Amino acid sequence: MLLYAPSRIRIVNEIRQIKIVRKTMDFTLNADQIALQDSVRKFAGAELPKLAKEVEATGTPPSHDLVKRYGEMGFLGVNLPSELGGLGLSHLDAVLVLEEAA
Repeated sequence: MLLYAPSRIRIVNEIRQIKIVRKTMDFTLNADQIALQDSVRKFAGAELPKLAKEVEATGTPPSHDLVKRYGEMGFLGVNLPSELGGLGLSHLDAVLVLEEAA
């Protein structure tokens, strides 16, 4: 029995010739993303602690006024196209908003 058949050697040599290219992702936020993150952080810091206490105490959902203000700031339609009333931003931008509001 041949352990190193010619076809097997050829395959091993071809595998050795494959060049592996490793690319890294850049997770650095751009200036617009940092500004978006900061605005959500400020809104959440000012509004959400009081809201959380109220919702936990009463069991009622957030008021329509708060949801309206949240929407007017563009936070409800971050990644919706601007033709549909959204900001037209990326899914990453939407995740930044969710992360800060959580």
